[in-house]
Amino acid sequence: MQNTQTSTPTRAAGDHDGHNHGALDPHFWLDPTLLIQAANGIATELAAIDPANAETFHANARALSTELTELDHDFTAALGTCTQRSIVVSHEAFGYLAHRYDFEQIGISGIDPEAEPSPAALRAIKQEIEARGITTIYFEALSSPKVVQTLAKDLGITAQMLDPIEGLRDPAQDYFSVQRANLTALQAGMDCS
Repeated sequence: MQNTQTSTPTRAAGDHDGHNHGALDPHFWLDPTLLIQAANGIATELAAIDPANAETFHANARALSTELTELDHDFTAALGTCTQRSIVVSHEAFGYLAHRYDFEQIGISGIDPEAEPSPAALRAIKQEIEARGITTIYFEALSSPKVVQTLAKDLGITAQMLDPIEGLRDPAQDYFSVQRANLTALQAGMDCS
């Protein structure tokens, strides 16, 4: 079986753009409550650098916090009714999200999205999917979906996109629209009522 992640992911200090972060998950922003903490910290730092605009920075952080809190409530309500508590993903970028909303991610390629899974790893993933009754596996927006789509086809299940928000493909999208699309994809794959 590939790595599964149910404990709190550890943030990495490594190079994210090159995905040189080893076995650590830097994708904290997928948990809206952690993004609130980051926004408040950034507002505090900006206020210290530019005191004349301190109130603007703090007001913007409060507004963002309100939106993120609403998003957190939506995820909590929607994923709280799911009967499937495991997801299979192309790479383990969703540990913070899984930890926050009490589900497990099973990565095809671990934390490195560029790693090709071995035949033995793919057999183990297939066994996990079948044993757990998983009906959907997820590929990412910026990576090739080929392995996931092939695996899904072989198993007669669905392949859907789940976005780790590492880069936006569509300028009309933002963090909230992508996260809401992620929520819809998770609800479909986790059998939420």
